[in-house]
Amino acid sequence: MNDISILGTNVNSYTKQQHKRERYTNFSDLIKQNIKEESNKPSQEPAKFTYISSSQNSLVSLNFNDLQAYGYTVDKAGFMGADFNKAAGLPQDFKIHKSTLDEIVRYNNKTYLFTQDRSKPTFEKIDVADTTKHYYKLFKSIVGDEKDRYSEADLANLPKGFSMDTNQKTFGKNANFLKDVSLISVTNVYKTFDQFNDAKSVRDELRGFGVSHEVYELNFSKEHLDTRASDEYTFNPDMSVYQADDTYSNAGVFVGFLKSFSPIASDSGETKLSVEASSYSKLMNEQSLADDIVPLSRLLKNEKMIKFILEELLKRNLLTSKDGKSASEIVDSVLAHATKLQNETKI
Repeated sequence: MNDISILGTNVNSYTKQQHKRERYTNFSDLIKQNIKEESNKPSQEPAKFTYISSSQNSLVSLNFNDLQAYGYTVDKAGFMGADFNKAAGLPQDFKIHKSTLDEIVRYNNKTYLFTQDRSKPTFEKIDVADTTKHYYKLFKSIVGDEKDRYSEADLANLPKGFSMDTNQKTFGKNANFLKDVSLISVTNVYKTFDQFNDAKSVRDELRGFGVSHEVYELNFSKEHLDTRASDEYTFNPDMSVYQADDTYSNAGVFVGFLKSFSPIASDSGETKLSVEASSYSKLMNEQSLADDIVPLSRLLKNEKMIKFILEELLKRNLLTSKDGKSASEIVDSVLAHATKLQNETKI
């Protein structure tokens, strides 16, 4: 999570924070090591027709039973209709493919960790329009004005990373390890590789005394967009439906954003976990402890608090000072670096 989590001064709180990881980080490695069972297909019916896409272009053929998916109209090429765009807060002429929504449903049912019986569907329903709406809002905050088509050169000029505030507790507002994406706000956009690398440096410095500030990388390169993942625990949309004449549509670039920042179902709208998954996630939450989250903007206004915490860590030998610097000197240096980055990248 792109927040600043300030530790209390007790040892248990410090140790707990050093090992805590947010669900919004990339879980693919963890999942590959710990989840090998095969799960059934999602219970949420993704479609009433099938499509076959070309690997070289966006030509699509359909076999129809009707022209709806997820309660919205779909055109003959498999793209969602104007009613979906309206519900999802997308531009009127936006063309997002039904297969992308199918992949969002599949990905979430496959990767939600906090369920005991993986042979059963994890979600009773995923509100794909609501989830798409909130991720598109984040995308717009990062990319700004959009083009109709993106060449390889255009893709190279897109931002390299970002940070955000979730504006909710660690395990989500309903303590189910999902986030209400509508509450998330982008705080920093790293337009260049230099800014992105500087942000990672600040992140590492803050970790040194128990503060977590996550930085998310964005990869809009054509190579990354074109690559299909070989495992089933990665968000893996068919990007060929967004390609034409060696360019990507604006919808394709949005889906490319989702490839970098995997679209965990938003805990909002009509999205609902199954009874079994909801019960188990609450049990897991009761056995866990979460620290309160403080955004970077508030951290920069609380130097005295940070210095006090750092002094306590130094006293208890939980942190070693390099070059014999005092807590004040360490904090002054780190906060100066963080303030400079904040001034250059905040939105």
